[in-house]
Amino acid sequence: MGGIGSGRRYKSNERRPDVEICPAVDLRVLKPHLGSDVLVEQKIYRNNSLNYKFLIDPSDAKEGFIAVHFRHQGNHQTQQISLTEMPCHLGGSRPFLLCPECREQFLVLYLKDGAWACKHCHDLAYRSQRLNPRKRHLHAIQKIENKKLKGAPPDEKPYRMKSKKHLAIVEELAAHHIAHLKLAQKWHHDLKNKYFSKKPDNKI
Repeated sequence: MGGIGSGRRYKSNERRPDVEICPAVDLRVLKPHLGSDVLVEQKIYRNNSLNYKFLIDPSDAKEGFIAVHFRHQGNHQTQQISLTEMPCHLGGSRPFLLCPECREQFLVLYLKDGAWACKHCHDLAYRSQRLNPRKRHLHAIQKIENKKLKGAPPDEKPYRMKSKKHLAIVEELAAHHIAHLKLAQKWHHDLKNKYFSKKPDNKI
């Protein structure tokens, strides 16, 4: 692991590519199809239009790999991604994708420059990492409301969700609201001091 100051330095007009715009092989979605002879088609939509699609062949999962068929620069390519298993604490095992570059275990691999690898090897970043603290809390609030609460009001428990889990989600949501409110108040206070704290000059 690199020390302080190590790694690539980006220019002021350059930034790391976004994770959200890269096609991804997600093992959490693919897991029910492992070992089957049915090709799994993945589609990526941008602005309500089809942007990219690729096929995954999970039939050789028992042999320890899956095959991904995709197009890069107009040419059809196939890349095999190895599978590995990690034993669970209470028995059984859990499958993972093995990154072809660093050989580490991941649930998601991304496509960049015609190769599949993890987000670290491709040097990708999440969009939320570029948000300021206030917007980051707003992003977390929207994510909790849309994904964890599934659009339901915070005081209404989603269907079949356990009360303990619902309470933990509501407490997490409240913490983000409180943090955002404190940052908003600080921003308002700093703005007020900067533009409205000076007394008018009555000199003629």
